Amino acid sequence: MENRFIAYPGRPAVWRANYGSVTLSQVGRELPNGGINEAGLVVEQTTLWETEYPSPDHGSAVGELQWIQILLDSCGTVTQALEAASQIRISQGTSKLHFLLADRSGDWAVIEFLEGEMIIHKGEGLPSVLVNSLYKRGLKAPNSKTQATRYERNSLERMQKVRHLPKKFQLIKIPLPIPLIYCRLLEEKIRFTVLFMI
Repeated sequence: MENRFIAYPGRPAVWRANYGSVTLSQVGRELPNGGINEAGLVVEQTTLWETEYPSPDHGSAVGELQWIQILLDSCGTVTQALEAASQIRISQGTSKLHFLLADRSGDWAVIEFLEGEMIIHKGEGLPSVLVNSLYKRGLKAPNSKTQATRYERNSLERMQKVRHLPKKFQLIKIPLPIPLIYCRLLEEKIRFTVLFMI
């Protein structure tokens, strides 16, 4: 059973881990920056300066990195993760993040928190790509006249590069377990997260 301190009025979420996971953390145990569980659910994040998490309430809450861990511990699919995500509030966020979820069936979703609301992006024909810009903004080609900063232009250009990869590179079936693929990608020092669904 896991739980964490959360300031009033929230109450710390309590959960039981149903799945083991491989995670990457910069700050400590059970505070992953991303990872994959044994069912094949992947949760990753990048910075999004426009993020505004929901206002405090009396419901269950965790920090933004613990939110990744609870999804990996308790969900096996994107559908389950979206249901769980709607039940557990991110409280006391110190990092402004948005999240990419994917599972071994090929289902995926991007979750952003804008003006205190959880926004979900997914669907046929949309790219399963996450960069340091609003998802909807990333769907448009970058324009140096309308983008205010070099940081954002760089982010949008990266999304366009990945988005326009030939389809054969966007979904590759490899006869290896997903955690092994994930670890191999980390070993190769890939500069952006690439997800292969089996």
